[in-house]
Amino acid sequence: MSSLTFFSSLILLFSVLTSANPVPLKQLVKPKPSGPFTMVAVHSTSPIHLKPVNAQRNHFYIGNATQTFCPQQPDVTCPIPGNTTVLQTTSRGYCNLDVEVPGGQHVYVAANGALAYTVPNSNIVPKGAHSRSFALDRTSGTRSSFTYSGTGKASGWLACPVAAAVYQIFANVELEDQNVPQKNVSACIALDALTTNYTLPGAAAWQYT
Repeated sequence: MSSLTFFSSLILLFSVLTSANPVPLKQLVKPKPSGPFTMVAVHSTSPIHLKPVNAQRNHFYIGNATQTFCPQQPDVTCPIPGNTTVLQTTSRGYCNLDVEVPGGQHVYVAANGALAYTVPNSNIVPKGAHSRSFALDRTSGTRSSFTYSGTGKASGWLACPVAAAVYQIFANVELEDQNVPQKNVSACIALDALTTNYTLPGAAAWQYT
């Protein structure tokens, strides 16, 4: 390449980068994958404040214990303690549970707005569900906020009452009364999902049930 051609290329590049409509930097940078993390709900003065978010029956709850399974077989080493809900996000905006089971378990937002996860050995999500646009927004140190923007209408998370002291997690996506357990969206509590790095070695569970 001649010196003239080289400098012409530099001038062209500079003009693109300084044009009136440059590409936003965040569009050029891919989201980083996260390490495994746990979540607690944050809404001060509410009954859910700093309560853990747990996986049970293919959905996420506050007030219900994590539900897992590990086959008692000679060739299987069950994770210890194996009863903590742990997730990971990927650089493409997907979210998975931190499991050993082949095929993994994938997190999605169902058509009714519920935060949910697939059965073991499957990456198939139900019709109308969204399985991308999950991310962690760093707050400080080892803490972040777990976010979702998949439908373009999402605005944080809601904890909707199921029973006494039990709440189910939904994406705040213009929910209707019929979408939530007690048929009353106004009873749901807005929350931030604060995450903390999970540092124990290996997967957190064999599978979540």
